[in-house]
Amino acid sequence: MEVVEEETVYTAKQRLEPICDVPAAQQRWIVKGKEAMDEHTVKTLSASNVMVLRNHTAHKARGAATSTAMLLASEPDGTHAPAQVSAPESHLLEAIDLGDGPSVLMVINGRQRLRLHCHGSSTILSVKELLRASCGAAPRQQRLLAKGKEADDTSTIESLGLVGGGKLMLLFREAQHKLIEGDAIFSTCKATIADLTKRIAEAESRGRRRLDEPMVVLTTVGALEAEVRAVRLDIQNSKISQTNERAVRLQEVDELGERLQTLRERIKGS
Repeated sequence: MEVVEEETVYTAKQRLEPICDVPAAQQRWIVKGKEAMDEHTVKTLSASNVMVLRNHTAHKARGAATSTAMLLASEPDGTHAPAQVSAPESHLLEAIDLGDGPSVLMVINGRQRLRLHCHGSSTILSVKELLRASCGAAPRQQRLLAKGKEADDTSTIESLGLVGGGKLMLLFREAQHKLIEGDAIFSTCKATIADLTKRIAEAESRGRRRLDEPMVVLTTVGALEAEVRAVRLDIQNSKISQTNERAVRLQEVDELGERLQTLRERIKGS
């Protein structure tokens, strides 16, 4: 993979995403036996080979795996080693057309490709506005890399030498990544609440009909209470885009906790 010496490790991780299919936040780069920090620049690594590991979250979700990436550092004049590794075409989604104008740019965002039609006078900020609907991120959370370097919002397509076409790499700032991860966690929480609701109803039913020994019911209640507390923490701590839903989900979880407390007291009093 071609890199620029001045870019940070985290930026390079983001560009590696579509190649290794591991989100930047889940990548660990090991250089000469030590983990490279996200804020370090590629130049400080002083290495052309990096071992890429998945962190604990990715291990649980997808199983342990490692891969080795070869980094080709570009000099300021654009020279670099012979080849650049890119994601195979079969791994990419069909391109979506956006905007209008004589200049056509291919914007790469992970597996997604956006064919952007614009003018030489179009600014990077206006391009980000066009991309907002497709990527779901406000312009301030977007980063567009042209020829390996982040383009300033005031730069024009012409000033970047892209009037005749070219590629832009769309990355996101850390806050946007946390928002995406938070929405994913929140979505999982909604499914967990539905599952807990069914299981608590079953425990209540068995308790009323005295199908289990009191100690068995109390053990079940204790396990369910632990799950309720865990999902409440996830809802409380996750950064989400639809903040008005947080209160709704917290109320649902609190109601489940109250039902479990009622069941516990009824079993103890029987």
